[in-house]
Amino acid sequence: MHLLPRIRAASSVLLLPLLSVQPLSGQSIEELALNEVEGRTPALGLGLIHQGELDFFETWGVADRSSEAPFAAESLVPAPWLSPVLLATLVRALDARGQLDADQPIGRLLPSLPDAVRGVTLSDLLGHAAGLDDAPRREGRSWEEELTALPSNAVLGEPGQFYSTSRYSYPLVLHVVEQALEMPFADAVETALFGPLGMVNSTFEPPTPSSVVQGYDWVGGESGIAPVPAEDWDDTGLPVAYSTPAEILQFMAALGSGTLPGMDPWANAPRGLVPLHGGRSFVDGFWAAAEADPPARYSLTWQGQGHWARLRIYPDTRTVYLVLGTGMRPVPMLAEVDRRVATGVGDVEGSLTVPGEPRVTVTGSDAPNLPAIVDPSPWAGRYRNGELLVVLNLRDGRLHYFDGREEFPLVQRDDGRWHLDREGFSAPPITLFETADGRYAYFMEKVYVREAERD
Repeated sequence: MHLLPRIRAASSVLLLPLLSVQPLSGQSIEELALNEVEGRTPALGLGLIHQGELDFFETWGVADRSSEAPFAAESLVPAPWLSPVLLATLVRALDARGQLDADQPIGRLLPSLPDAVRGVTLSDLLGHAAGLDDAPRREGRSWEEELTALPSNAVLGEPGQFYSTSRYSYPLVLHVVEQALEMPFADAVETALFGPLGMVNSTFEPPTPSSVVQGYDWVGGESGIAPVPAEDWDDTGLPVAYSTPAEILQFMAALGSGTLPGMDPWANAPRGLVPLHGGRSFVDGFWAAAEADPPARYSLTWQGQGHWARLRIYPDTRTVYLVLGTGMRPVPMLAEVDRRVATGVGDVEGSLTVPGEPRVTVTGSDAPNLPAIVDPSPWAGRYRNGELLVVLNLRDGRLHYFDGREEFPLVQRDDGRWHLDREGFSAPPITLFETADGRYAYFMEKVYVREAERD
């Protein structure tokens, strides 16, 4: 699917069905966008593909306020969030062509791997179902040193038993793929994806700072936002992708249309896993609702060094919704576009007429005043709070709180509440109690309102 010429030539007058829904705000998308770029959002881009066709594409604002260079379709932006998607797409394409078996134990592809991970597959890793933990990388070790020496206790369970995100999953995929192909990841992506899709500006080579859109972040006070110095990105184990709004939309259009071989995140997602990271699954680089089969959409939300991006793909209608920019995220505009797109594709849950309508409200005044609990063991187990699934573990007589990424020991203090027992970390205390119908329950005091943000 090649839409790049049309995307590059598009302008805001191209308002087709998805954005034609009657606005709640009384302002057009163009008016909302112009209001944002004059304030705390220097650069803003919006692209929509619907039924496989370009529906809308426009950019507003400037790439750098000091030079006033316009933010355009071909402006180069950092996209670390795109790297996992490109890696997953490459693996699925190679698998579909018979060049790589994503369901084969990676120990067969790379016998030098440590025993702890030899039995997992690339599909396990792309779906965070390999059973790997999320412990911090050991100080002073490179990713290659860490991945080739993972200890046995880095594996929490057998592959395919539960879902839990791990910082090691995608770097391990990258390591295996590069060794199996005997070529760098960047070269493989260029050959298999960037070249065929006409993405001539997309690269993994770090560009000069002056050639990349300047990031801006909130600093408060009279200045509001300020430029973020160009620094190295956090080392996640994957090379940082750089691309343009037009080429990112082109890539996502090809992915959403099903034209990229083997790339179908929901079909590739493992089934029947115990989720230890909320009510969502992360597979092939995307989030999707873990309990919907199939999900209404895949999504991504990312923010870093003064840049941000949001992406949604609705596979049933071949719809792609991409918005990205710098500075503060334009909440009024996003709420308006979210509602119009969700209405246009029939996503009832996402088309709430009141943006930010509360879903779950918990306040400190709801806390039962109970005496100290001598035996917390009945409370050990999994709990659901809206879309969030957390775990209370009992180990060595102590209760631990697991949020899907890290486990924190708890200690009961004089107030009868349970508090995180780790220096440098803080959170609202937890109260354990029994409900009127005899169920064990917990809540955290002063919990924020969980809003209807479906990312």
